Amino acid sequence: MIHRKFPHLLFHGPPGTGKTSTILAPARQLYGDASMSQMVLELNASDDRSAHDVQTRIKTFASTRPIFTKVPSPGCRSFNMFKLVILDEADTMDHTAQLALRRIIEDYAAFTRFCIITNNIYKLSPALISRCARLRFPPLRPSRIRTLISQVATTENIQVRPEALEYLSTVSHGDMRQALAVLQECHLSSTFWPLILMMAPETSQQTSTSSLPAEGVITVPSDISLIIEGARGDNYSRCMVSINKIKSGKDLNVADLLTALASRLQDAQVPAPVKITWLDALSEIEANLACGGSEEIQSAALVGAIKEGWSLMEA
Repeated sequence: MIHRKFPHLLFHGPPGTGKTSTILAPARQLYGDASMSQMVLELNASDDRSAHDVQTRIKTFASTRPIFTKVPSPGCRSFNMFKLVILDEADTMDHTAQLALRRIIEDYAAFTRFCIITNNIYKLSPALISRCARLRFPPLRPSRIRTLISQVATTENIQVRPEALEYLSTVSHGDMRQALAVLQECHLSSTFWPLILMMAPETSQQTSTSSLPAEGVITVPSDISLIIEGARGDNYSRCMVSINKIKSGKDLNVADLLTALASRLQDAQVPAPVKITWLDALSEIEANLACGGSEEIQSAALVGAIKEGWSLMEA
């Protein structure tokens, strides 16, 4: 970056993998905190990024030359080099706005660089993708999440038990932001579950995992076993009662159960046709929920799908 060897960038990958932090860290190092507002324009999904906004706000910023264009010496933090536009969650921009952005990237590349960040690269225009160097951010490994959570816990003066680290690395599915959100809510919640988190010894306040955010909660293994085995042996009505009890008792929805069931069923030691039947049904239920389907109806479909898999094994 210091020597102007900096292309337009496209960061893509699932949320919580460090895409935005990866570009903000070198930007702060290059420009310094005092110059960030003048040299960096950061827009995310909460900003208006229509074609009109691209043509006005982004174009106005990109077309303005920096006060000093001479390449600085290493460590220099003045108004220097190129300006930087960071577009977070660019996959929410409509097609017209993306085409307008493509033209701006072409016209002002001499003194402005763009970093486009997206969760789903397939929602971006191919013409926009071709103008950037692509970097994919995979989900973080559980071992890496455990290390980072331990560092945060040490900094915040919180003691975290090993089983809590394992739990957080599991429910986050490679999303560090989600792992931190679950950790924070566990720290602030009241006691319902057995404690797996507790404050440092000098304080008496305790926290637990009782009230986890909906995105981060995955039911405990006994709940999943109850659903799977219950669908095998119990009648339909009893299965529905069990699922509704789990949902109401832990403030879950069907989508939370689908996430946990999919993970469990993938590892199940069952014939391939049974596993295919289960996962295909779960994907259809998830699609129905995304389209606004009824929770009650999809809960019933979930029971039916699991019972269908068991019937294939017994046939």
